[in-house]
Amino acid sequence: MNRRAFVGLAGLTSLGALTSSFELRSSAQRKGKKLTILHTNDTHSNIDPFPLNHAKYPGMGGVAKRAALIEQIRREEEHVILVDSGDIFQGTPYFNRYHGELEMKLMSAMQYDVATMGNHDFDIGMEGFKNAQRFANFPFVCSNYDFKNTTLANQTLPYHIVRRGGVKIGFFGIGVNLDGLSPASCYAGMNYIDPIEQANNMFQLLVDFGFDLVGLSTDFNFTSTQNENGFTPMNLSIENGVRTYLGEDGFSNLGIAFRLYRKGMVQLRGESYWAFTDGRGAYAEGLFGLRLQPNIWFVETQVGAGAGGGINLWGAAALAFVNAGFEIPVNDYWDVTARGIYNVYSSQAFPTYGWQLGMTFNIPFNTQF
Repeated sequence: MNRRAFVGLAGLTSLGALTSSFELRSSAQRKGKKLTILHTNDTHSNIDPFPLNHAKYPGMGGVAKRAALIEQIRREEEHVILVDSGDIFQGTPYFNRYHGELEMKLMSAMQYDVATMGNHDFDIGMEGFKNAQRFANFPFVCSNYDFKNTTLANQTLPYHIVRRGGVKIGFFGIGVNLDGLSPASCYAGMNYIDPIEQANNMFQLLVDFGFDLVGLSTDFNFTSTQNENGFTPMNLSIENGVRTYLGEDGFSNLGIAFRLYRKGMVQLRGESYWAFTDGRGAYAEGLFGLRLQPNIWFVETQVGAGAGGGINLWGAAALAFVNAGFEIPVNDYWDVTARGIYNVYSSQAFPTYGWQLGMTFNIPFNTQF
């Protein structure tokens, strides 16, 4: 296996070069979407180009040329992702003088989306890396380095979500075994988790979470330890739109949907809606439900309660719904959503049918337990 590779669901196997483009055809609504992934690794603090008398690469490389090439590709391609697979540090006087601060600032200026750590990124110890990381505006993913008892606790992520053109890409990082590569004092207290097992776990987790593409960034070595960590993905959505029940006037609503867990096509969700009706006061709903969503289309069941004025309801009522609808990505964060609503039970008089149309703003985040 290549030491640094990105593995994708749609036939993507590895990205060893600076750039790779591919067509994503994982679902009907994203057919023909093109993603371009720019990948760097082992830059080793080479801020300047190689000297003109270099035996293999005279005058080549350097941050200025890298940045110019990245900007050129971004002008030519619509959906670009920029990643680094580690060994950012060590090798030039810039690192000896600035201890990684300069590298992080330059990568931030180039707008990297995500990176992982290589063995040389531990050369100034975990405290040194933490100090340098303060100057990075992009996350580091380290899925098989357990830092919970070290100074890097909560400084890295098990995975990171990137959205481009309505496509969700989950990146995770697999690190090399540091034994024999870095002084033990530079990573004291870190627990090294079996890379193969953890890669399989993370890949399956992100597939189950419903990502269109899964990326692996790795500085790889095969050594086995036990993995005892688990991760659960969550997603917060804010929805604004119009909600109407038959026989009633339409009213504006603001809602929050909290996806608690996803396994394949099945989601466990919590939702809360606040609505304001014309001249009849406010109305609110709080619901929990299961959603089956194989693509843009979904069906769901919900149970909860409603309270307030309007829609023939004053006071509170227990409610149960069966709904069907769709979510269509508009860009990296916004979706158009619509659903038909069927009230199968209410403890007070309540309209049987309704519909909802709105825009949803998605806020993905990672939680480790």
